[in-house]
Amino acid sequence: MAAILALCALPVAALDLNVEALFGNLNLPWNSEEPISAAAYPGNLWVYGARVSLTHTIADGVTLETAYVTDPVLRHLLTSVIAYQAGIVKLSAGPMLGLFNSAQTPLKAGMSVGMRLDIPGVVFVEARADSSMGSALAAEGDYSQEFAQVSGGWYARNAICSLAMTTRKLYMNGPGGVLLADSSNRYAFKVDVFQKGSPWRILFSMGYQDFSRLYESGNRDSLGSLFVGARVLAELSASMSLHAEMESAVYAFGMDELTGRPPASGTFLFRSGLGITYHFGQRTAAAPSQEASEEPAESPQEE
Repeated sequence: MAAILALCALPVAALDLNVEALFGNLNLPWNSEEPISAAAYPGNLWVYGARVSLTHTIADGVTLETAYVTDPVLRHLLTSVIAYQAGIVKLSAGPMLGLFNSAQTPLKAGMSVGMRLDIPGVVFVEARADSSMGSALAAEGDYSQEFAQVSGGWYARNAICSLAMTTRKLYMNGPGGVLLADSSNRYAFKVDVFQKGSPWRILFSMGYQDFSRLYESGNRDSLGSLFVGARVLAELSASMSLHAEMESAVYAFGMDELTGRPPASGTFLFRSGLGITYHFGQRTAAAPSQEASEEPAESPQEE
């Protein structure tokens, strides 16, 4: 919380404010305590939310970012992470809070840590881990959130290519002590295309991801999908940029208890986002190597 209060005291001229609306149905239902009984995987399991962040460069190589995100698996998260970069090494750490994910536990404390090794113009590798703190889930409404990501990539002419593996896990002690476990695995290949001096930047992605929910009965609903996506960034002016993204399942299939029950023909499973970033005061142009990670999407939304 000290980091959040410090951010509030920073000069307005030093901040980047990002606000993004999120909407989609490529996920499992949040509130169901029983396995899905429909003959085909339903396409109306809507999840909507937001991603809001404030970023400030405190000193050369030191940044502080406070962000709220709605994640399709981890639900609501607030992080405040300070990062320090010296040469090819970047280290980051800060508090993570689960926000109002249950009435009994409105705040759930945790930590976020990360490291990145970057040889500019050649290759980079990055790892990040977020986890709730505390003992076993004993009380009704208690929960635990976990996020982990490993990625690496290389630089090409006017593009950055990367591979990323991301896992998300949520364990929640529901009504009557019913334990629910949500998880997701994602394997993605991304190409970040840019042109020096151009106001446009496009990030293409493709890969495989799955969502799974383990019920107290031992039954497990799982949905796997092959996906493609794109994120477009447009610099409208020196102080404002607009970004939009869309990711859809080109092929989805049921697993475990959902085996043989894929989405009905014509069902469109997707995740989308639309947002704006406002740069207060003098701005340092972002280097192409600072590719956005799949933070809780996506997503968060990666995430």
